Amino acid sequence: MADSHDLSIDHYLNVIYRKKEIFISKQNSSGLPLTRLEDLFQDAVSKFYKGFDHFDESRPVEPWFYTIYRRLVTDYLKSGWCRFFRNFSDLVDSDEQFSPNQLFGDNYEVRELDYEKIKGMLDKVLSVISPEKSDVIYRHDVLGQSHSEIGMDLGIGENASSWRYRTGMEDLKKSAESGSLSKLSDSF
Repeated sequence: MADSHDLSIDHYLNVIYRKKEIFISKQNSSGLPLTRLEDLFQDAVSKFYKGFDHFDESRPVEPWFYTIYRRLVTDYLKSGWCRFFRNFSDLVDSDEQFSPNQLFGDNYEVRELDYEKIKGMLDKVLSVISPEKSDVIYRHDVLGQSHSEIGMDLGIGENASSWRYRTGMEDLKKSAESGSLSKLSDSF
């Protein structure tokens, strides 16, 4: 026979799963693919389950769970943006003026970065190359899509996606070397 703790958590999990589509639709504006949002939803359910002992059952479950889910989505996006800047900085000589450390400081933490500030920086950096290339770079580095997934989404082949990514990163490197990105970083 199940104890009251098991019955209680089952009740809350039922409430969460009944509202799954609502939780996911609230994060749809993040730009993440639906499959990634669903994976993060499952991660949030797991975190909820592990932390259930800390949940105050006198309070509504939806805001508590949504906070867990929203933070996972935000952290995922921030780590993707940082992944882009790290990949980009690997292309640029260490003595260049434009680097993640210049943007974020020497010891930046993903959790401390301002969502809107990073999104703005990324948009400005990617604006110096063609939209087709910047879209592939964004999908690959920030959203974590494979070139195969990108190709299917955009109706191009996997090799075309890989080529756009590689040549887009090369274009960004040329912009950094010419000083174009240093001018942009002054406005960050």
